[in-house]
Amino acid sequence: MANINLRRIGRRLKKAREAKHLTQEEFAELLGLSVGYIGMIECGRRIPSLPTFMEMISVLEVTADKILCDAVDYVSSSRLAEYDSDIKNLPKAEREKFFKMLDVYFGRD
Repeated sequence: MANINLRRIGRRLKKAREAKHLTQEEFAELLGLSVGYIGMIECGRRIPSLPTFMEMISVLEVTADKILCDAVDYVSSSRLAEYDSDIKNLPKAEREKFFKMLDVYFGRD
């Protein structure tokens, strides 16, 4: 567990919650948890049990790899498809800048 950054996981859970326009209170109520516990998870001070985590991502309608992306080596094709969609929606000039950065990163001049 030394490689897991709980603060990053908590921030992604918080971002997903906010994207669903849920307050901590509403989210806690949906899960049958306390607001304090949700706050501790989002701050990275607590880690939910697997059943609780599964319920959280179900309520938030996100995939586990979206939340755990830097804690696991495998990234699902659905996460890559999400980025593909985001890239397609960029204005052409921004998309070209993005691809130039990727070219530099991957050494493709």
